[in-house]
Amino acid sequence: ITIVDVVPLFHNGTLAPMLEAAAYMADKYAKAIAGDGAAVVGYYFANEHVDDDAVPVQAATIGSTIAQALSAPACVVKIANAKLRDPGDSALVAYEPSGPVWTRCDSPIKLKPSAANLFLDALDADVPIVDFDLHLDDVAYDWRNPHIADWVSEHNIAKSPSSF
Repeated sequence: ITIVDVVPLFHNGTLAPMLEAAAYMADKYAKAIAGDGAAVVGYYFANEHVDDDAVPVQAATIGSTIAQALSAPACVVKIANAKLRDPGDSALVAYEPSGPVWTRCDSPIKLKPSAANLFLDALDADVPIVDFDLHLDDVAYDWRNPHIADWVSEHNIAKSPSSF
């Protein structure tokens, strides 16, 4: 699977209607930027507490719903908070469905170095990341984050997909 873009959804818990709206818009956005062959292929999350290593029920349910909609495998990706301390680690852990539970994938997620460096450079430059939750609070905030693409263009940095 090659992931060419991600959509941050919620920084707090959410209710089903907002999640359905966000999923619908993310699907339409994927098709708009990459054509009919593009699809939402998974869900990513970070737990609230550094030591929490579990896949929450909500993440597993959303991943299963995506897999059913795709009629193909989907993935759930966890941002492993404890691994964020190591700049050499992407801190991303992928899970795949194995019956009713999600199990850790044997293959590690590989980020192209330019993608990881780009993210760190954007954070260092205080480029804000807008999620769908913030957009629902104030529609002036664009959940597609075009300002990040503008920042990338301004700094002449090529956006490259990450693969795992």
